[in-house]
Amino acid sequence: MISEKQTLKQTVMKKERFFFLWMLLSILFLSACSDSDDPVKPFKIKLNPETLTLRVGETAQVSLSGAPKPAEIMWLSTDEKVVCVADGEVKALSEGVAFIRVTALKDGIKADAQCEVTVEIDPMKRVIEFEDPLLKKKLLEIPGLDANGDQNIIVEEALTIHKLEFSYRMDDGITEENTFSSLEGLQYFANLDTLTVNYHRIKSAEPIRSLKKLTQLHLGGNPILEIDLSELTVLKDLRLFKTGVATLDLRHNTALEIVDVYGTALSALDLSSLKNLSILVARQTKITSLKVVDMPLLTGMDFREGALMEFEASNLPLMEKLYLEQNQLQKLTLNNLPALQHLVAYDNKLTKIDFDLPKLMFLTIFNNAITEADFSKMPMLFRCYMSNNLITKADFSLNTLIAQIELQDMPNLEMIDLKNDSFMDAYEYMIFYNNPQLHTIRVDSGAEEDYVRGEAKNFSGINIVTQ
Repeated sequence: MISEKQTLKQTVMKKERFFFLWMLLSILFLSACSDSDDPVKPFKIKLNPETLTLRVGETAQVSLSGAPKPAEIMWLSTDEKVVCVADGEVKALSEGVAFIRVTALKDGIKADAQCEVTVEIDPMKRVIEFEDPLLKKKLLEIPGLDANGDQNIIVEEALTIHKLEFSYRMDDGITEENTFSSLEGLQYFANLDTLTVNYHRIKSAEPIRSLKKLTQLHLGGNPILEIDLSELTVLKDLRLFKTGVATLDLRHNTALEIVDVYGTALSALDLSSLKNLSILVARQTKITSLKVVDMPLLTGMDFREGALMEFEASNLPLMEKLYLEQNQLQKLTLNNLPALQHLVAYDNKLTKIDFDLPKLMFLTIFNNAITEADFSKMPMLFRCYMSNNLITKADFSLNTLIAQIELQDMPNLEMIDLKNDSFMDAYEYMIFYNNPQLHTIRVDSGAEEDYVRGEAKNFSGINIVTQ
């Protein structure tokens, strides 16, 4: 008989064999499953680069990393008008921003990544936008400018133009239909050296600010209130006449040769840096005081019909013409002007004429309050018009070339000295009318004496002497 102890032992052994077989089968089952159905863990993917900048028409390759193999890969663009993508190849289509997005999918598990793409237009291919349709129309009429005939102008085309001239004269029948109101768009014409747009309706000069190659700029007759010329360092010819410009900084425009600010609202003007200046026109401004000194190339200045009360011109070796009439001048200083030939300063408040002007030929100073006039340092004086002043004596005895004299409406004039041993053939003396105190005229004997006596026959109390 099998004892109870043996029976228990056999039962335990059977359980152990069953458990061993069960473990063995489990291991075999799991091993078989791992060969074909290994579970997929979550994963991350990445695009390289994550940001990208392209120009229209360019392509680039974006690479994907981190995706398990094999996996289903899907590419898309968030805006296919801006960029398109295929297997990581990105093509830029138009200006804008879009995202390239990729999805990797395996066994129901997916991961996403994206790349931000900015598409820019090639600056040279950018279509220029013009605020004023007439300006665009006039530009498109320039032969060869619109090279592709698309009725647009791109920057690359604009750079072929060096000169634009759209100026009118004041009497040219100007209308709103044939004039510009804006120059917006011209800032892209960076190779311009000449721009003339006189008598239009332009209010802003901002588009001109960056035209660094300009040598000639004419904006006269436009309602412009301000202008920045600091970048226009090669500018030679500046015409801003009849604009509303009230301040003008020319410190950086050292190449200037011609400046015309006639009829502007300027109340001050600093010319000290303009050593190449040749011509200055500043008539009808609000400038009350001005010094023009040490300018070696200046030949002419026009300050007519202004508000000048004080004016100094010194060390101007080439100055030939100076026009100062119809101001409020009380103080006039002229030093070292060896080439000055024309001095016009009528209708002012001057009280004294005493200038060393060795080449002066034409002096026009009527309608002042002059009580002292010394012509002895003007040896080349040919014509002197100084009616309606307060001098008591006009002495031309050292002016051997004097031929044309106008001394009328002189309430204090007592004596005129014309005796200088040289009577010019082109004589014209207007020296008798409305000179109530005139009693003596000294002349050379001969032709001059005969001429003066003939002119004086209708005026009593005047002695003609030759001594």
